[in-house]
Amino acid sequence: MTPRSLPYWPRHALEGGQQEGRGSVVTRRPLSPYAAGLAAVVALLLGACSGETTPTPSVNTTSAGTSSGGGPSATSSQTTSPPPASVSVTTAAGDPNVPALARTNTVAGAEAFTAYFLTAANTSYRDLKPELLRPLVAGSCKTCAGFIEQIESYKAKSQHYEGNFVTPTLITISTFESSRAVVFVSTDTKAAKVVSADGHVVEELPAETGNTTTYLTFDNASWTVTEIKVMA
Repeated sequence: MTPRSLPYWPRHALEGGQQEGRGSVVTRRPLSPYAAGLAAVVALLLGACSGETTPTPSVNTTSAGTSSGGGPSATSSQTTSPPPASVSVTTAAGDPNVPALARTNTVAGAEAFTAYFLTAANTSYRDLKPELLRPLVAGSCKTCAGFIEQIESYKAKSQHYEGNFVTPTLITISTFESSRAVVFVSTDTKAAKVVSADGHVVEELPAETGNTTTYLTFDNASWTVTEIKVMA
């Protein structure tokens, strides 16, 4: 199973109104001056992680980077209607690097958490640290489990991943209600490759664009990814 064979992130433009607050249902237009500014921050931080130039996201976004504690730190994103989380896994409450905003049960908090999660994914692939993802996902998220298994496989084979795993161009709320959110993510990711310990290219992964919806559940003062779906 390759990274690009897992449910990925395609391109799309959302429409909607805007309203915030716990317990409310929200839909949002992807573009605003505030969102564009946040998007630029995310792009810069994600690009810094991989040494690549990342295109500026065109919508609702807050940013992500790597914190001094060794884990990624970020902010930003989007939502639609999320599925329930099942599980006995460590939640984001156990990750001290999750930004304060990303721990709030608000539209901005859901977006910020999604940006943080995507940055964590990039860092996990680049540094072969699946442990960075475990506190952020629920056991019900099969796609997330696939990410973790893949990273562990690279590590066991002394291989490494070169390039960004995912480069978001848009992170914005699709819907938000009470303790659940669905975040729309649009991406434009450059080509990457998997390299062996002796420098041999094991696999080449083509550039990809895509759209996905990331489902989140808020519990125990933190968000958790419960499912990721590809949008046709």
